[in-house]
Amino acid sequence: MLLNEFLKEHRRVPEQAATTIKLESTVAKQNEMIAKQQKQIEALTATAQKASD
Repeated sequence: MLLNEFLKEHRRVPEQAATTIKLESTVAKQNEMIAKQQKQIEALTATAQKASD
C-alpha cells in the first residue's frame, strides 16, 4: 500500500513539471501580448492627443 502511494506520487512529478512549463509559456506569451497592447494604447493615445490639439 505504501509503495503504491509512493509510486503514484512519483508519477505525478513529471506531469506537474510539464504543466508548470506549459503555464510558464502561457504567461510569457500573455506578457508579450500585454506589452504589445500597451504600446498600441500609447500610440493611439498620442494620436488622439494630437488630433485634439
